[in-house]
Amino acid sequence: MRAFRDLKASPMALDTYAWLTYRMSYLSKTTLVPSESLQSQFGSAYSRLRDFKRYFLTSLAAVLAVYPKARICEHTQGLLLQPSPSHVSPRSAGRHSTPAS
Repeated sequence: MRAFRDLKASPMALDTYAWLTYRMSYLSKTTLVPSESLQSQFGSAYSRLRDFKRYFLTSLAAVLAVYPKARICEHTQGLLLQPSPSHVSPRSAGRHSTPAS
């Protein structure tokens, strides 16, 4: 919850955090995510890729401030994601809640 509180001023940072924590939960090898893919997912309102990248990288820096163990490298073609510890703990089997009937 601290991450959401720290990122609440930026919708893109919140979206990026949710995406990144999900991707890192199953990432098993270094993966290149092309800039065009990131733009189509997070920045379709930006007509120029370079404008999107500048804003996205600013949001990503805020995300990495709350999720410093995420191993990400900027690449000329996008982002290189490397397997990293998850920022969200998996729920234990006995802690799932069930809705009230």
